[in-house]
Amino acid sequence: MKNKIFKITLIIIITIFLAFLTSVLTNYKKIDDNNSNNISVVIENKNENLLNSYINQNIEELSPKKSIGENFTIKNVEFLEEDLVNIEYSDENNLYKARVTFETENENIEITSFQIIENSYVKSYNFEKEGNIKKENDDYILIYDEEGAPATTRNLFFKEYTKCKDKNLIKFPCSELDLEVGERVKIIGYEDENNVDIYEIIEITKDIVLSTPKNTEEITNFEECEEAGFEVLYPDCIGCKPQCITDSGEIFNQE
Repeated sequence: MKNKIFKITLIIIITIFLAFLTSVLTNYKKIDDNNSNNISVVIENKNENLLNSYINQNIEELSPKKSIGENFTIKNVEFLEEDLVNIEYSDENNLYKARVTFETENENIEITSFQIIENSYVKSYNFEKEGNIKKENDDYILIYDEEGAPATTRNLFFKEYTKCKDKNLIKFPCSELDLEVGERVKIIGYEDENNVDIYEIIEITKDIVLSTPKNTEEITNFEECEEAGFEVLYPDCIGCKPQCITDSGEIFNQE
């Protein structure tokens, strides 16, 4: 009888001890996991802070496209992987989205690739009118009719981002634009008081005939290649300059 009671007591003691040991080990694992997560978060935030600081300081040099009007501003940095991010940045006219890979060593950031994957015009336009061209000195003026205000005028200003199209909406280099007094055009742009910065000008009555050489043998540099409407590529590497490729496969690097 005594042996039976002893065995039962021993089993109860062992069961209680095992339950206590299991509880201790479980709590220890939770503490260890929490500590590991905290360390991971700290490391991730540290890399993010380093990258944000580096990008903000060096975006002008890193971007294949150069800023127009004002310096670039970083809008958003999105971590896709530990060493891969999407970066949104803009100047006063364009919004760019770039995919960037980087390495971190001893709190030093090294960008290993920087590739623009999206480019859009961000300055919202508030002016869209059809009218006729007037010229004063070397300045162009649009004359158009508003309800109750016939022969309204706006001064027109061409910008680096201005796009030119013919009546068929075919884009052509604005260097080929030859506006005539009285010519009918459509202007899309940004109006400020009596001035309009042109985003897009459409020659409603004209088919454009390009004089810019389209023959590879007549193209001698990047600018001529770009103006002729050939494709411009932005290599996926740091310090690499844009390239223009003709339909015959000849490549011109931007100087």
